[in-house]
Amino acid sequence: MKVSIIIPVYNVAPYIKRCLDSVAAQTYTGDMECLLVDDRGSDDSIYIAREWIASYTGKIRFTIFSHSANQGLSVARNTGIEVASGDYIYFLDSDDAITPDCIKILTDLAVKYPDADFVLGNINNDGVGLENHHFREIVPECVASREQLDYILLSATIYNSWNRLIKWSFIIRYGLFFPVGIVHEDVYWLFFLAKHTQKAAFTNEGTYYYYHNGDSIMNSKAAMASRIHSHGVIIDAFFKDLQLHGSTSTYQRQYFADAFINYMQLLVSFYSLSKWSSFWIRLLRMGWDARKKITLYRSLFFFCTMPPLCILTAFRWWRWRVRNYIIAKI
Repeated sequence: MKVSIIIPVYNVAPYIKRCLDSVAAQTYTGDMECLLVDDRGSDDSIYIAREWIASYTGKIRFTIFSHSANQGLSVARNTGIEVASGDYIYFLDSDDAITPDCIKILTDLAVKYPDADFVLGNINNDGVGLENHHFREIVPECVASREQLDYILLSATIYNSWNRLIKWSFIIRYGLFFPVGIVHEDVYWLFFLAKHTQKAAFTNEGTYYYYHNGDSIMNSKAAMASRIHSHGVIIDAFFKDLQLHGSTSTYQRQYFADAFINYMQLLVSFYSLSKWSSFWIRLLRMGWDARKKITLYRSLFFFCTMPPLCILTAFRWWRWRVRNYIIAKI
């Protein structure tokens, strides 16, 4: 079994060596390649990576693929998928690291459950500077039930693409590439991954180190505008899919509801008439698409979710009401 580890590289000079050291320390003895996708950052990340690879003497094949210009995390991951030659793909963020037995644990499960579409590992919180971001409960080792898969993937585990050993053929069959031009791409991607998954394996053992990056600029004005735009794109895609297929699971609607509430909460803190107008138009369009179900109560509900009235999401009772209404009615 050949494994392709995909690492997008962009402005991670302080962390890239730690990441590569963790890959080199793997106890897995099978065929493995590590694909670094240079997304043209402004620091010395890729220079440090090249020096590290030049001094590496192990059997893992490290290769760098460079973009001509910065194109974002989604494109970097998509590039990795396209050039990978492994039977399984593993996404690793360049400011994180993996435990020495990570790939071995996951491949052992993949061998045990060969018809599983992917294997998901837990987060290891035993260390300094690590995020408290792990499974919300103990999950079964293998799941094939549709309802249970939706619950585990969309509610009980981790809303990220990394730390999953995924069949390359599964990604290609369902076109599970990352959406270009948005942030929070993992939120979008996971919804469609869960939708197409027929069987998955899990380990509650921590195999990934998710580090807190103090250099994050996700709360800058430009980043906030990008997050709001991205949530709009995500909401549109989810709603279109849910409307198209009619019958949906409670956990799909719950996932949509959570994304919708996050969208409203971002709008509350961003005073922009253009962003608010985009939300009003989007919400009215959704109401029009569901016009056969329009009632006075629903009209009032929609009105109260629009900015600036969506400031009510600051109150837990209103978030709970919005969430449960969407889950019940969408």
